[in-house]
Amino acid sequence: MKYNHAVVFIVVLLVFHFLVSGILIADCNAQTTPSVYVGIDIAYGAAAEAKAAIDKVSSYTNLVVFGSTGVTWFPDRVNETFQYAYDRGLSIISLPPSLPDGSSTMLNRTEWYAWAQEKWGNRVLGFYALDEPGGKQLDGVESSMGNGFNQSVPSSYVEAANMFTTNVGARIGYSRFPDSYKSFTADYALYWYDYKAGFDTVWAEMGWNYSRQVDLALCRGAAEAQNKDWGAIITWSYTGYPWIEDAEQLYNDMLLAYDNGAKYIIVFDSNEQGGSTLTQDHYDAIQRFWNYAQNNTPKASPKSQRTAYVLPDAYGFGFRWPTDHIWGVWEADALSANISKSVGALLDQYSNKLDIIYDDGSIYGNDGYSQLIYWNAYDPTPTPSPSPTASPTPTASPTPKPPSPEPFPTALLIAATILSITLASGLVIFRFKKR
Repeated sequence: MKYNHAVVFIVVLLVFHFLVSGILIADCNAQTTPSVYVGIDIAYGAAAEAKAAIDKVSSYTNLVVFGSTGVTWFPDRVNETFQYAYDRGLSIISLPPSLPDGSSTMLNRTEWYAWAQEKWGNRVLGFYALDEPGGKQLDGVESSMGNGFNQSVPSSYVEAANMFTTNVGARIGYSRFPDSYKSFTADYALYWYDYKAGFDTVWAEMGWNYSRQVDLALCRGAAEAQNKDWGAIITWSYTGYPWIEDAEQLYNDMLLAYDNGAKYIIVFDSNEQGGSTLTQDHYDAIQRFWNYAQNNTPKASPKSQRTAYVLPDAYGFGFRWPTDHIWGVWEADALSANISKSVGALLDQYSNKLDIIYDDGSIYGNDGYSQLIYWNAYDPTPTPSPSPTASPTPTASPTPKPPSPEPFPTALLIAATILSITLASGLVIFRFKKR
């Protein structure tokens, strides 16, 4: 009977060993979930071009965005390119594929999404529902102040905000992909109202000659307030060749987005003629950033250490210059110059520790921030700058060192194994000698 006790004790030790092993293995697996998605938006060509671009970047990215209708209008090309990206370990975001609604020789819309979920699982993150709804509204390119041809002129900023969110929300629904997938867009204005309309993630566009830090502060503030993810996409800086910024600025912009806490960092790859804009220098810059991100955590401050500048409710101002439009309907008003000066002064003071949010009735206390500064309780007069000023360009990072091994989980596992074996062996020897 005493020997049976020894056997039970040995079994308990072995169970303990396997439990510890399982916990550690699970912990190691959890650490592989990306803290940031880095990739390119392939917005040109068909399947062959998409595959070539994936081959170029798959070793130093973890995401691909299929933004070319040369792929997404053809279900067979969608299946081919999705599988190609999946096999190379990439997560996927895409324009919604063109799929039949009813019976067909191919899978219809409902069948395809169910099949895709089973085939590629959570590596298909979601779909790009609309392009720049806020910016197009602001610039009068495409109005969301009505339904189709029945456009209306709002009578107030609040009515404009309600019309925009209602109609953009309906247009997201027209994309007709299941709620199990996230909805994405890229924009350069009105991020707060993109989220209010229903987008799960908005990418702030970094390009042209606009202040990067203003756009990041607006997008991050909107995402934080609504408990959503956000990101950044580096897009065009020019209306013609070379289209996109040079490699060093590309690296600096990726680093700036990373150190502001962006969940997604994407490089847009296409020009108006439907070809690639990226050179080998650009690819080298993306790889350089990837290496940096693997070995350095973002320098973003937690919300509790940041300041929020609070705008008036429904103030749909563009923030590109002091006389920018409001909702694409009104010219700058009496507040615009003062608010622009305030943002510039506060960025000079707080840099990437500043978020910009709206006083829409959802703020309670300090809303988790270190402090709130309201638009009507701040005097920017001491600051001479008349407009928002970009933060200084980050300095180039040093060559990253190889990641140091993390000995704790391995050491604990080895210790548990040695302890189990030692105690079990000692107990058996002890019982053997007593006999």
